[in-house]
Amino acid sequence: MAPLDTAVLTAAVDERDAAAFLHAGIAAEPTLRYCTGTLPDCEAAYVYADGEATVFLPTAVANSPAFDAMVTDATVRTTDGPVAERAVAALRDRGVSGTVLTPRHVPHDAALYAERAGYEVASTDAVERARAVKTPAERDRIATAGAAAEAGVERARELLGVARVVDGRLRYDGEPVTPRRLRGVVDDAIRAGGASPANATRISVAGDRRTADDPVEAGRTVVVRVAPREPSGYRAALTRTVVVEGEGGWERRAQLAVERALDSALRELEAGVPASTVREEVMIECGAYGFADDALPASAGHGVGLAARERPDLTTDASLSAGTVLAITPSVTDPSGGEVALSDLVAVTEDGYEPLATAERSLEP
Repeated sequence: MAPLDTAVLTAAVDERDAAAFLHAGIAAEPTLRYCTGTLPDCEAAYVYADGEATVFLPTAVANSPAFDAMVTDATVRTTDGPVAERAVAALRDRGVSGTVLTPRHVPHDAALYAERAGYEVASTDAVERARAVKTPAERDRIATAGAAAEAGVERARELLGVARVVDGRLRYDGEPVTPRRLRGVVDDAIRAGGASPANATRISVAGDRRTADDPVEAGRTVVVRVAPREPSGYRAALTRTVVVEGEGGWERRAQLAVERALDSALRELEAGVPASTVREEVMIECGAYGFADDALPASAGHGVGLAARERPDLTTDASLSAGTVLAITPSVTDPSGGEVALSDLVAVTEDGYEPLATAERSLEP
């Protein structure tokens, strides 16, 4: 993983007239990992002040063979106590005073250590905004997770395609098809593809009006959402909707709407386009098929990286940069109990986009 360009933190500190940046938590937490680089499984803290980045680790971890294999560009300090407390003490020892910026989700104890040391704590999303753009190596890893996502979604389609309808309900291999069973086969396919399901697979039937063990009824929308994680930690996102023996009414119109919305958003993608363009295209296309705003999602997409949902915020007019990874997620819901959703995963390029995860779109399995 590419180290964080500390110019991002310098700009954030200068803009807010702050003195330092602080983050802490488990080393695998995405924002912290974007700061520190890859570390062993442990607690860690990160401080940036006076142009210097420092990582604080438990002594036992820093002296372990696991750490020798890791890469971080920051200076490493060790402690036998809480790493966040040691990081704040280091700021104080260096004579740093004033405001300390932290991510909004910094652990409560880290914020308390800073406040008790006399620092004013203010939140910043500088790291998340900067890391919305992924390097080519990161995009390759996301594409690897995307291939596993495709395998999982296609496995669900295969099973639904051979399921039999008995008394209005789906059966496969002599047993009822349930959301729990579908999730199991999807997760198995993701694992076979070399990724972890990351406890993120969601099977929604008829707008989630069924429990995990209720047999799936013919004619109901089945939405399969996956967000697997490849071995180095990068995620993907992919969504498809399938209907077995559908009547072709509401769900057909909804499918056409979300397909047009997805295609329209993809056509607009290129470096420099305002992020809000994606959501605007989704709302316009779905509205053209007669769906009111309250039937549409609040967001039409999000970034993807070490976390399944990352910046950019598609409700803002910030320009999309080449290398930004986006899940575009149009969907339509119906008050009587239905949902049709699609999502593709792409990377923005200078003149368009690069697909990272996609699949057959047909409603029929």
